[in-house]
Amino acid sequence: MRRCAGRGAKRSVGGVRLGRQGEAGGRHGEERGPSACKRPREDLCPLGSVDETRFESFVVRVGCQNAQVAGVSILLNLGVRRKDIMSGDLVGVWEVALSDGVHRIEFEHGTTTGKRVIYIDGKEIVRRDWMFKLVGKETFNVGSAATKATINIDAVSGFAYEYTLEINGKSLKTYMENRSKVSSTWLLNLDGIDCRVVLEKDTMDIWCNGQKMETAGEFVEDGTETHFTLIDHDCCIKAVSSGKRRDGIIHTLLVDGTEIAETTE
Repeated sequence: MRRCAGRGAKRSVGGVRLGRQGEAGGRHGEERGPSACKRPREDLCPLGSVDETRFESFVVRVGCQNAQVAGVSILLNLGVRRKDIMSGDLVGVWEVALSDGVHRIEFEHGTTTGKRVIYIDGKEIVRRDWMFKLVGKETFNVGSAATKATINIDAVSGFAYEYTLEINGKSLKTYMENRSKVSSTWLLNLDGIDCRVVLEKDTMDIWCNGQKMETAGEFVEDGTETHFTLIDHDCCIKAVSSGKRRDGIIHTLLVDGTEIAETTE
């Protein structure tokens, strides 16, 4: 779950708990102010340990100087643009793996004006500069197949808001878990070019670096083979029965006769 912050109360960023100004060092004469944020705390995770692919939502509360010290560092580790961090409106960043590629979704929300801006892979696709209603949802499409995505904006308490991403009506976590069952992905380098090959098991469509490949299928003695060409290399995805009901069909990618290990995204 992703949690972020705005201005005025406690805040949590990427699971790191941050307090109101002066609270980071404690009370009754203990160290206070921005320097207190540098003190090691058992309940604070190391900045380098933040893994953005595990987040489903952000909670944003109004921030303070202490919160911004750690918050900026964490968001920079996630690859967020510095100018957006300083604006205070960037509240969520997600990466969604689809057949045509891994798409980065960024969401800005102005808790004063109600502004909503959505970027996909750095390109602005939705902008609403002024909205009286701070909560609600924004629905848009992602990728070549126009996959439906929704960002939900919910009030948690006081000035805190939670931002949750849904794909095809399911939480990001549930969608990615289901996707791993209906698709296979391979990452490889051919002639110096990084390739991401994705097989959609239900349709047997094959994608590479965002493009749908032309394929030719045939039945063989132990199953089926789907042939295609990738940068002048002969490729084939073999589908054979595992012999076990739970494991179902096993799909294997061969490039010039060499098996390529499947990747878990």
